[in-house]
Amino acid sequence: MTISVLNDFGISISNENYELFRVKGQQKYLPGTYNVESDWSGGSFLLVAGAINGDLKVTGLRTGSYQSDMAILKALQQAGAVMKISDGFIEVSKSALTAFELDATESPDLFPPLVTLASIARVSQG
Repeated sequence: MTISVLNDFGISISNENYELFRVKGQQKYLPGTYNVESDWSGGSFLLVAGAINGDLKVTGLRTGSYQSDMAILKALQQAGAVMKISDGFIEVSKSALTAFELDATESPDLFPPLVTLASIARVSQG
């Protein structure tokens, strides 16, 4: 995300497997208007609330985001949440939720909404 934002303001950065970064000297930032995308971490609480409690429409979350907290969609899908994902909004409906698995190593901010989702999810018999 950082590289993308810097590119938007005229700064060129190259990298090798995101381990080595090269930034040329004497670059100048270009002024401009920038739209900061909505935060998936904050939005995750609303999405989980919709899956647990009822119809909810969340706008402003970009599905093409680089934010790791977008993983909440994977958890909700695995849990069986009824969702309609569209450009510009996500609708979540109350659902019969089941247990799910998600490695949240890259998304530690998701821990509270994931715990809430897991506490409601039923373990399937079989």
